[in-house]
Formats: sequence, C-alpha cells, structure tokens
Amino acid sequence: MRRATAWTVLTATMAFAGSFAATASAAVTNVERVAGSSLESSFDKSATASCPAGKKVTGAGGAVSPGNGTVLIDQITPDPTLSSVTVHAVEDEDGTGSSWVVTAYAICATPPPGLQRVTATSASTSDAKSVTAACPSGKRVLGVGAEAGPGAGQILLDGLRPKLDLTGAVVNALEDETGTNIAWTVTAYAMCANAPVVGLQRVAHTDSDTSATPSQTGSAPCPAGKILVGLGGEINSLNGQMVYNALTPKSDLTGAGMTAFKDDTGSPNFQSVTTYALCAAFAKRVAVTSESSADGKSPQAVCPDGMDPTGTGGAINGSLGRAWIVGSAPSGSRTVFDVRAGFSYPFTVTAAAVCATTMASREVVVEPAVASGPSTVTATCPSGKRVIGAGGFADDQSGDNRVAVDGMAPDAALTSVSMTSSNTAGEAAMWAAGAFAICAAAPPGLVRVARTSPADSAEYKSVTATCSAGKRLLGAGAAVTSQAHVVLDDMLPDAALTKVTASGAEDPTAPEGDWTVTAYAICASR
Repeated sequence: MRRATAWTVLTATMAFAGSFAATASAAVTNVERVAGSSLESSFDKSATASCPAGKKVTGAGGAVSPGNGTVLIDQITPDPTLSSVTVHAVEDEDGTGSSWVVTAYAICATPPPGLQRVTATSASTSDAKSVTAACPSGKRVLGVGAEAGPGAGQILLDGLRPKLDLTGAVVNALEDETGTNIAWTVTAYAMCANAPVVGLQRVAHTDSDTSATPSQTGSAPCPAGKILVGLGGEINSLNGQMVYNALTPKSDLTGAGMTAFKDDTGSPNFQSVTTYALCAAFAKRVAVTSESSADGKSPQAVCPDGMDPTGTGGAINGSLGRAWIVGSAPSGSRTVFDVRAGFSYPFTVTAAAVCATTMASREVVVEPAVASGPSTVTATCPSGKRVIGAGGFADDQSGDNRVAVDGMAPDAALTSVSMTSSNTAGEAAMWAAGAFAICAAAPPGLVRVARTSPADSAEYKSVTATCSAGKRLLGAGAAVTSQAHVVLDDMLPDAALTKVTASGAEDPTAPEGDWTVTAYAICASR
C-alpha cells in the first residue's frame, strides 16, 4: 500500500525548488558519434562516416592506427550536404612497411536551424599558409574540417581551430622539414548554424610534454550537461616535424581528444598540442523500465549531471487497465512515474524524463490539495514564465489503491497545469492531490499541440500529439475523460523528442460508456 507521506514530502521539497542557469531554447538534440574505417594496408587511403537518415554533420574528426609519425592525415572533409565525413591519410615520402587503418568520425544531430557548410581555399603556392572559413552573418561555427595538398606526404595540417568568437574556422598547414617545390592549397571547412545555439562555447586545453616520447596527446572536456558538437586541434610547432595522428570525439561526446606524432626524423624541440571542443546545450530523453510484477511500482528516470527535467512522463506496459498512474512529477534531477495496481496481473512500468542542460529561470511550481471526490488542482506559472512541462499526483489515503490521476493538462496559453484525479471505482474516498508546472522564460516558438481520440467505448485507445517540423519536444501532458473504471495508461515522450503518445484503458469491471484520451506536446523551436 502506498504511504500517504511520500508525495507529501515531495510536495514540500518542490515548493522550495529554485532556479537554474541558461535558456530553454534551441538545445541540440539527438546527437551521436558515427565512425567508419578503411581496410588495413600500407597504402594511402580514405574512410567515410555517414550520418543516419534525418541527421546532419555538425562536427568531424579522424584517426590513423597505429600511429608512428610516418602516416599523416591530410583531409577531414564534410561533404557539401553535411551527410558524411571523409578522412584521407597518406604515408610520408619515406613510407612505411607497416599496415595501418584510417577512421573517419562524424558527429551527427538533428540539424539545427540554418546548418550549412562554408568553405574557403587558399592560393596555390609552396609556402606555409592559413585560411579562414567565415560563417555568414548571424551564424556560429559548430564544427571544423580541413584539406591540404597535393604534396606526396610532405604537406602537414597543423591547425584546425574554431575562432574564439565562434564566427568561423581557421586552418593552418605547412611543409615538412625537407620542403617541396610543389604548389599546394589548404581548404578550411566550417559547419555553421543560426545563432543563438544555446550554450555554445569553445573549450581549449593545451597539453605539453618535455620528455623524449614520440607522441603528444591532448584532451578538452565539455562542461557537465553539455555535449560535443564539433572539435579541432593545433600542433604548436613550426618545424614541420609533428603530424596529426588523431582528432577524435569521445564515444560519449563529453569532450574531444587529439594525438600528434613526431615524424620519422624526430624533433628535439619542446612540443605541445591544443585541443578544442565545441560544446552546446543538449536535450535528450532518459527512460528506465521496471521489472515485471503484479505490484505497484515507481521507477525513476535520472537526468545526467548538469541537466534537469523539462518534462515528465512514462508508460504502463501490459496492464490492460489493471494498473493506473498515481503520479508523474519532477524531483530534483529526476522524474518519478508512480503506478498502483488494483488487480493481480503482471506488468512493467517505464519512467521517462525530457532532460535539458541546466536552464536559468527554470522553476517548479506545485499546488497541493485534499480531495474527496473527482477534483481538479491547478498550478500556475509566475508572471513572465510559461509552462514547459507538466506533472501531478494523487495520493490515496484510504488504503484501497483505487485513486488515480486522470489528467495532467497544460492550458492552451501555457500559463498553468491542471491535474484531475478520481476514484477509479467511483467510490467516496479521501486523497491528497497536487499539480506540478515546470516553468521557464518562454523559449522561441513555444506552443502546445493537443490531439484527442474519438469518443467511443473502446476498451483501449491511444493518440499522439506531434511537434511541427523544426520544433522539438520540451514536455508532455495527457488526460482521459473523467469516468469511473477508465484509467490513464501512458504519457510517453518519444526518444527523438518529436511527439507525445497518450493512452487510456477501461479496467476489467468497466461498464459500457464513451470516453476519450488526449495527448499534449509542449514544443519549441530547435
């Protein structure tokens, strides 16, 4: 049996919830690292990493393995449509008898508004040179690429640098220590998107080593709660005796790494490398599913460090109306999805949180109440803030486990959240109730999308509210027509943060009667 004090404690905690740091708009979503590798051989070669459908390149990297200073990367190129990254590597003029592999890395994401590739190519000469790819006015750089040559393995990329003000990318290249008379060019690539890209920042870190080791590694971590969208690196040497071996996004996209090798002639000089990470605010869905049993359960979805929930939700899997939602609410960096069972029938429960990089102006408003029959409780955002997520709870104090949440509905103006609850058997009872409104300064394009099912007496029904193109999901809501023996079953944001699915079900003892289920999606511009 549910303890009546559990939601009471949560209510008291959330009543004092404070505000956090940045805005709610345009966080980068659905970011992943994709890798593609060549076959192993001792020949110049390339590899390509392609983004999955619906995603585009924001950042590029590459690596050679094993690295020994005789193989160098001379091309890290995003294609014109930003669908893939190709990395090319060559052996130097002395070559190597060892076999090696080249790997391309693409950082792929749902494309932020205005994403495009910008290029700039230098004059063709036989001199060290630098070129800048400048983002168009009103755009900021997310990632860097480069290409240098031709040069028979004697042209060295030694700098791929996002500008400090994030307005473009600078690429440097030079000849090795023996030089060449061949004229060559260097090309800079910048992946640019409309400003602001929320939380976008350049992290730079320099690593040095005075020992006689043949390589120098470096890394640049993203701040907690932000994700890597692009990277770069510089070899801080002008003697042409250090070569790029790797410029690599971490597998979990928490930062960037690079490695440079001394070439086969070595270098007695002090060496250092600077690694650049381009990091941005991030949004993702976190979901966790309980074990199967016939008992009530309360799984929690926990946002990563540096992130907080903007939306709550979850799903009851396989109950067929024999279990019902009694709570879906934020609590610190997690969300709780609380379900009670009134019949002996096994099921699982999924808790979901829409998590976003910690935001300024975010606060959680909770409105508690005591009910003795079907009731509505409303939590209202303070002046100047709007609803970005919804939640509620109904805490049965009679001990019969028949009280359920019927709805957690943001109003059309996104100023408040109303939580409806009732006794599923239509009996008189007493229970604690509460509505949660997750509030923040209104991000661009904030809108509520609502979809309602037909009104009929189906035993189970489901409906989906979908954000329009160019928008992403911030929060979820759902409601069933308040009627005895009809329960809210799901309020589930999808993993791509594009839609909310709500479902409802009649319990096995339900009389004939028409009812509806409504899904609410709270959406904002990407």
